[in-house]
Amino acid sequence: MTPHTIADIIFWSCFASVAIFVYQGIILPGIRMSLRYRVFALRDQLRKLVIEGRIEENDKAFQLLHDRLNFMCISLSRLDLARVIQASSSLDDETKARVANYMRVMEAAPDEVQKIFKESLNVIMLALTCNSLFIFVISATCLLVGITLKSSFRHVKELFWQKVDADTTVAFFSPELATV
Repeated sequence: MTPHTIADIIFWSCFASVAIFVYQGIILPGIRMSLRYRVFALRDQLRKLVIEGRIEENDKAFQLLHDRLNFMCISLSRLDLARVIQASSSLDDETKARVANYMRVMEAAPDEVQKIFKESLNVIMLALTCNSLFIFVISATCLLVGITLKSSFRHVKELFWQKVDADTTVAFFSPELATV
């Protein structure tokens, strides 16, 4: 590798580190807070439906959605692609049946509750996207670097063998090596 290439690698590594720090430490907490406020607003809308008497407090859909919204308020920061994949791959039959039952409850709920439920799914998707953004960026970067390295490997290999061949030729004919 040339010194210029090494300097480029160091520069871009530092740049990526600063970008990750700025996103994870400065930008993402603000995004999470705004998503959390959206969940609070959804929960308030749901509670308002009970206060106005449009749904009952002991309604299964209300209780289920209220519980899930409370859970979302706490766990938005932990929701990322890796956890979703892990959770979905480790579902057993009992959990799948429970989720199917929850979906039936939400489908049978009044329109206002379904609207709040659908908006909460949008918030989850935004949280998942924002929390996993650098997983996508780093994966794409690694793929790009891998393809670049693989394609340039032949060129580097040829240059290396030319240099080694020239050095071994010099070493073969060099009288100084015999005295070492």
